[in-house]
Amino acid sequence: MSGGTTTLAAVVHLVVGPEEHGVVEYALRSQAALEALAHDAGCRGSEEDKNPAPGLNSGPRVVRAASWEELDEQIVAEALNAGTSMDQGANPASVATLHVCFTDHLFGPTPQDAVDRVVRLARGRRLSVSFHDIPQTQEGRERFEERATAYARLGDRADVLAVNSRHEAAFFTERCAEAHPIVIPLPLPEVVGAVSDAEVGSGDGAGGPVVAVMGFVYPGKGHRELIEALAGTGATVRALGGLSEGHDWLRDQLETAAREAGVEFELTGYLAENELEAQMLAADVPVCAHRHFSASGSLMKWISLGRRVLVADSPYARELAETWGEHIVPVKDDRWAEAIAALPADFVRRVAPAHSWTWADVAAAYARAWTGADSGGGRA
Repeated sequence: MSGGTTTLAAVVHLVVGPEEHGVVEYALRSQAALEALAHDAGCRGSEEDKNPAPGLNSGPRVVRAASWEELDEQIVAEALNAGTSMDQGANPASVATLHVCFTDHLFGPTPQDAVDRVVRLARGRRLSVSFHDIPQTQEGRERFEERATAYARLGDRADVLAVNSRHEAAFFTERCAEAHPIVIPLPLPEVVGAVSDAEVGSGDGAGGPVVAVMGFVYPGKGHRELIEALAGTGATVRALGGLSEGHDWLRDQLETAAREAGVEFELTGYLAENELEAQMLAADVPVCAHRHFSASGSLMKWISLGRRVLVADSPYARELAETWGEHIVPVKDDRWAEAIAALPADFVRRVAPAHSWTWADVAAAYARAWTGADSGGGRA
């Protein structure tokens, strides 16, 4: 389906998965920003229109499910029907839109099943998809092809196709027949606690620097490569987060690698936001070691705190460096020890972000895409 326009009131935002999942967190935070955007628009509009159509200045309707197994598809259909009826009173050409923040494992047992479910739910409606965890060749040929085929099929079906980077957009322009992805970069997260420069770089490692990696721990995140690269340096590698579900075995593997390398390894487990920020400030050397990522909320969190970060060199890292050059130090080929040894003495000094790109900007970009006011992308 293509064509048509949508007001925010006619968008049904389907959010599937546990709150602690990064994609679900993105969905819920963007929803809150969209509701704030709609509220502000309603306040401005009410000054000019004494009898506004009911609901047209409300945000998207949310349908929430803890997992795809618990998703009630009838509730989604009823919400879409209600959105169309409400919106057509003021805009007869409007069509209800289903919006999802999509990564395949949140919507089905296999990538194809996940896409089948979303396509079925959007039958006869406009479909908006914010794509996450874009397939990468490093996953292995079979898994990559399975996921890539599914993502491309959903991309071809989407009326609004949003990604977080130009690197991700290229995947869809290469694989989809008529895809026109819009790039809506990840925002700088809000800082929850007060930030004191006195706390920065006070990691208290065992004689060497505390090198911190933030986020869930899973294979391919770069922890093991980082540990092995720091052999003999006396560094402490501190993982700020818990083990990803189903990867409990990875703790023993990383602890063994650390012992063999003569490196201290610490796994904090889940940290509340204020605790996480305190640990991120305390680290001597922030690192994003994942070489194959195409969007990173953890990197944006480091930047929001004013930290400079060693980042595994990649097209996405270079793309971000165009905007956040003062904060990103690219590192090639896992040469972490050399990079750390070459850091200037004032590396721990905080650098205030020179630009602002917030959840309010993200919400505005989605609103422009849905209402037809923006066909070319998110951030200028």
